[in-house]
Amino acid sequence: MTLPDHTLTSDLVSALTPSATGSRPAGAGPSAGRTDGPARVVVNLDLPGATINRHVYGHFAEHLGRCIYEGFFVGEGSEIPNTRGIRDDVVAALRALQIPNLRWPGGCFADDYHWRDGIGPREDRPGW
Repeated sequence: MTLPDHTLTSDLVSALTPSATGSRPAGAGPSAGRTDGPARVVVNLDLPGATINRHVYGHFAEHLGRCIYEGFFVGEGSEIPNTRGIRDDVVAALRALQIPNLRWPGGCFADDYHWRDGIGPREDRPGW
């Protein structure tokens, strides 16, 4: 694969890298004129561009303290209002935040957890 001589990244790096003479290398950036001061970058957010899927950025629930047990999950027999053991007030709060998704388990707990352990009839799952 052959890379072009100039890319946005290389031009930005070139424009932002100070040189001994205060000028950019010939041909770098939109104009190769001399710079006498700090470099300036303009980001125009009004120009159309790619849209990043909101599901790329989500939230994750970590097994820290009581975040999961007694936090999100209280069990079906709890006096705290819940649906299948998950606190209704927590679900309402997460909906109000409009998070695109909630990944659980997250963080280091995911190293030991396998998704297959959380599906199928409860009596067939590990730990039930």
